[in-house]
Amino acid sequence: MRFKRNIQAILIVIVIVIFLLGISEMLARILTQLHTLSYYKPIELIVQHEQKEELRLSNVFSGAESDFEYDPVLFWKPKKNSGIFNEVGIRGLSIVSSRDSATSSCTILAYGDSNTLGAYQGGYYDTPWPDELFRLLRQHISSIRVLNMGVHGYTSYQGLQKFYQDITVFHPTFVIVAFGWNDASPDMGIPDKQFNTYLSPLISPLNKSKLFQVLKYYSDIFVNKYLRKPMLNGPRVSFEDFKQNLINFIQLANKNHVSVILLTRPHADFTYANIENWRIHVPEYNKIIHEVASDYNVPLIDFEKLFLEQYSNELIDDCHFTQKGHLIAANELYSYFQQQNIVCK
Repeated sequence: MRFKRNIQAILIVIVIVIFLLGISEMLARILTQLHTLSYYKPIELIVQHEQKEELRLSNVFSGAESDFEYDPVLFWKPKKNSGIFNEVGIRGLSIVSSRDSATSSCTILAYGDSNTLGAYQGGYYDTPWPDELFRLLRQHISSIRVLNMGVHGYTSYQGLQKFYQDITVFHPTFVIVAFGWNDASPDMGIPDKQFNTYLSPLISPLNKSKLFQVLKYYSDIFVNKYLRKPMLNGPRVSFEDFKQNLINFIQLANKNHVSVILLTRPHADFTYANIENWRIHVPEYNKIIHEVASDYNVPLIDFEKLFLEQYSNELIDDCHFTQKGHLIAANELYSYFQQQNIVCK
């Protein structure tokens, strides 16, 4: 009898706890919608160096209005069938099956950040450079596809993790790698490689709870204010880690008989920029790209030099192409393919 009473008591406690959590979750959703409470978000606009910066502040994307969602490995990723993203979560037309590569004798994967994606501060261009490249190559190779793997805010760390996931799904012939901008951006005290923990996959289901997001938001404020020691911001990806990420890209590609093309990251002229502006370090990341390309005998197309010396007016801001800039970039890649007389498998 005592055992039965104990079981009943435990069940009552469980029911009460579930009921209270349900009520709390409902209140959290209502109060966040009314903007009475704030909650944890992955990317926010904050003022730094007198400009608005899009920085990684957390690893939880929330809200039905967002085209992105939380990912325990990538931090955030595009939602499938949301906005400009198709059923496999990449920009472009629908792919009948992400695992069906039989219809394409040549697949090119283009990895990068918002400039590869075709974004700018205000929207998206109709045809980013991967789309323009596809249009040019399609004139000569009917069974080809160029898949745009660019994502807002991605670093070489995130791009590499995505490449690990994609290579056995899309079976590429070529991989184009274009990083270096977000790698240099401030890390908020935690670099990308340390941002995930072994508990991330376990915590992932909780990230869908608005109550959890609210508690996380306010607990972080408390921890940062009273418990955590001040930390100097470094880059999201250090020079050493950036180099290793590129090397890992190349080694994984070589292991799977995939050819790699490296691109330097185009940017505005920062010669007279404030020394505290993190953007002044982007050229140093480009130097590393040159070093890796030379050390591993990998082709490199120097977009940095091209857009600084010849097409500086084709950057709409300090890091994004104009629509004409996307066409110029695509033509440069197309010329490389033609000069090398590259034949798809």
